[in-house]
Amino acid sequence: MLVELNSVSKRYAMGDIWVDALKDVTLSLEKGEFLAVKGPSGSGKSTLLNILSALDQCDSGTVQVGGVNVGELSEHKRSKFRNRHIGIVFQSFNLIPVLTALENVMYPLTLRGVKEAKPRALQALKDVDLERQINQRPTQLSGGQMQRVAIARAIVTRPDIVLADEPTANLDSKTSENIMALIQKLNKEQDVTFVISTHDDYVTSQATRVITILDGKLVNDSLVADMQFKKRTKAGIAESGVGA
Repeated sequence: MLVELNSVSKRYAMGDIWVDALKDVTLSLEKGEFLAVKGPSGSGKSTLLNILSALDQCDSGTVQVGGVNVGELSEHKRSKFRNRHIGIVFQSFNLIPVLTALENVMYPLTLRGVKEAKPRALQALKDVDLERQINQRPTQLSGGQMQRVAIARAIVTRPDIVLADEPTANLDSKTSENIMALIQKLNKEQDVTFVISTHDDYVTSQATRVITILDGKLVNDSLVADMQFKKRTKAGIAESGVGA
């Protein structure tokens, strides 16, 4: 199992009031899944992604990514772990304005001292169809192109999982469709695991699995029943000898 959350809870203080952002969330995720996280604003979607990305820590429960309990890591080790194992696509892109598209994608590899940073970044930009824009800075790119650069930067480290917070929120419908087509391509052809928080019904329609967060609780997992049915079906076929 790639990701395992066990009874994860998180609270935030808002003045004198405590808000339960996540309540006893248990979730597992296999490699190669494309998971959409839906729910109204304030439901806990972003908190879930922040905890999955090790940008934040839960108050109780455990979070394992690739067999590593990220809650047991120091802040420095969490930072190194993110760089090597987790790709993050921010809603506001978070590109460095003075760097070109190529330099932005190279940046996480440069931090690690990877010698082949440039060829790997060039390949990542080719994978998102931006090989012609490698020398352009963010101000010279469209919103869709900046999102593609952000995705290239997220996948260039060859992470175990890519997390995206509302990746189509600032894009028009056509560009959103193109971005989703790219994510589907990376998911299917390169087996990149995606977890995307969204309000967009089109995004959820493209995912292979959809969970719903409401008031900090996991209230629905659309694939659980299907997975259990498939497991029972396979077990039944094996026991009966059908197809042998």
